[in-house]
Amino acid sequence: MAVLNLSRFVLVGQAPAKSTPAGSPPLLVGPTPKRLMELGGLELREYVFLFDRRNVLDRWTGKQGNGDSFPLAEARKKAALASMSDLVDRDIVFLGKSVAGAFGRGDVPYFERSKFGWGTKGSAVTFPHPSGVSHWWNEPSNHLKAKMFMGYLVEESRRRLSFGVPGLTPEVLRWMNS
Repeated sequence: MAVLNLSRFVLVGQAPAKSTPAGSPPLLVGPTPKRLMELGGLELREYVFLFDRRNVLDRWTGKQGNGDSFPLAEARKKAALASMSDLVDRDIVFLGKSVAGAFGRGDVPYFERSKFGWGTKGSAVTFPHPSGVSHWWNEPSNHLKAKMFMGYLVEESRRRLSFGVPGLTPEVLRWMNS
């Protein structure tokens, strides 16, 4: 069982990729984590260390159009339960408008931070769905926006996790994970 670290950002995706082995931790297999690691300049070990990861649904739900199916009614039920449990007072990154919509935030623009949850400290931001299916990725300048945002998340995560630990600087974290 993973240790809950309230200082970590929580990346919230739709569901496991089709290729995800049963019982695997969320957001480790498929195009989404691959793109997030690429944008953040991360290797797998540091990505796992820096971010908590959740999926709204616990199984792949099939294809729909160019992307994967995401049954919104089911997702909203799961999101309501998650909002009242381990996501309270957390800083959340919704991976795509559909995920944000499941949490009632589908109309919030990308990268706009807002209060989230029943607690007093939590916030949420929506990141364009990293699979690349979204038309948002067709604009070259958007790649730079995504890379800058992931760069912020990585550096802020390193700072948060090293806070109060003497000598645990971002450079040491990178060395530990190399």
